[in-house]
Amino acid sequence: MSPGGHHRRHGVTRHGEPMSEAQGFIAMYPDTARWYVRCVACGREGHDPALPYESIGGAQLARIVGPLELDDRLLCEQCGAAVDRRIHWRDP
Repeated sequence: MSPGGHHRRHGVTRHGEPMSEAQGFIAMYPDTARWYVRCVACGREGHDPALPYESIGGAQLARIVGPLELDDRLLCEQCGAAVDRRIHWRDP
């Protein structure tokens, strides 16, 4: 049982959504979680480009998801550009 007293089902996030392959891998190898990144706008998954492939699980995480660089807003390149265009469009 989890601390909240609820059973956690394997393969399901805490919100009841199915886990992606990367999330399932991270659940098994929690040390790799710091290298997993996800765009907050579109949900695209990837790994930090600085991932050390020689680390435990590093090479396998890289095979599951590709590199994904996020900006300081935690947006991928496409979402960041879309937000910037929208902000620029609204500027007086």
